[in-house]
Amino acid sequence: MTLRTYAHCIALALPLLPGCASEPPPDQAQSSSSSGLESTSTGGGTETTAVGSSEGSGSSSTGEAGTEGSSTASLDTEGDSTGGEVPTECVMTVFVNFAGATLVGGLEPNAEENRTQLSEMIGEVAAYDGEVDPKEAMAVVAAHFVDLPVCVTDTRPEAAPYTMVMVTPTNPFPAASIAAADCGDARDADIAFVFTDEDADATARSLANFISSTVGTSVGLDLHDADDGDLMCVSSGCSYPPDVDRTFVDACVPLSTLSVCDAEHAVHCPAGEQNAFAELSALLVPR
Repeated sequence: MTLRTYAHCIALALPLLPGCASEPPPDQAQSSSSSGLESTSTGGGTETTAVGSSEGSGSSSTGEAGTEGSSTASLDTEGDSTGGEVPTECVMTVFVNFAGATLVGGLEPNAEENRTQLSEMIGEVAAYDGEVDPKEAMAVVAAHFVDLPVCVTDTRPEAAPYTMVMVTPTNPFPAASIAAADCGDARDADIAFVFTDEDADATARSLANFISSTVGTSVGLDLHDADDGDLMCVSSGCSYPPDVDRTFVDACVPLSTLSVCDAEHAVHCPAGEQNAFAELSALLVPR
């Protein structure tokens, strides 16, 4: 059994945690969001998770997604790989990047510009090289968002803004995934990471669960360990590896004491709880 930890930092309060440098270098200013960072990890630390990963062959080039051989599970076309009903409008686009990229640093993340606020991720981020077929993982991710106006693709969109989730073995953290908690979805071009070096027993479903949970964090959802059927359940009380069917649960679920976006959760639930589906539905409306 892998020990899983939940590293959760607010930049000014916990400047020594990974990704939370209090004074960024002048040429590569870095800062974690004041909303906080949520990571799922496999080392000793505070509290919870890990990511489905794998070893073996797969895409090994470090170009951008959309190169020959890439697959798409985009919800802006008629039908999707799960047979679900497709939203008529993409309020949010999620680019799942399996192909790698070279990232630069900055105070605010910007997926289109490959800019991250995490100093540890500056530089070349390697392409996914695991054994899970990205097409199969993308089909599961698409199903997670089928009832929401979200389009998911593994080809870099031509139009911004979009959120990018990088699936990579490049992992400077003792973590399985990391994303900045963006309360109320104040930013619309976040970059999150799913690290595939942490779990040799990954499946398409477990990998997809981590991808979708980082998207949830990127729009302000918090992690918990209260409901194993919820995609935001990536703490110590949740299944690991997360090879279980999960959705964004439409019910109020208790959160840990480390939750960041309490004011946003309180719109839909009693204090200390979160309704992931209700919150996403309220956030993802045309602006």
